[in-house]
Amino acid sequence: MKDKVPYKYADSGQIIRATYVISGQGLTDITKRENGDLVYHISVHEILENNRTKPNWVGKCLIYYVVEPSSYKVKSWGFDEGGNPLSCRTWS
Repeated sequence: MKDKVPYKYADSGQIIRATYVISGQGLTDITKRENGDLVYHISVHEILENNRTKPNWVGKCLIYYVVEPSSYKVKSWGFDEGGNPLSCRTWS
């Protein structure tokens, strides 16, 4: 992870293009687990066709990365609480 502090764009959270696109993705928070690992909470605003009819879920692609604190290498990732995994584009 190259970023060491949370950030977001100035227009973060503003609705653009009707009701289904929200601007301003970013690293919203960094928390620390008991074992010392850092958890990077990231908001990825992306609109996919399967969410146009569910405006409450739009912009709810929330993910997290578990990061090794000494090397900042990503150990694992997952979908964060409060988000909708169906609004996220993932590859396997």
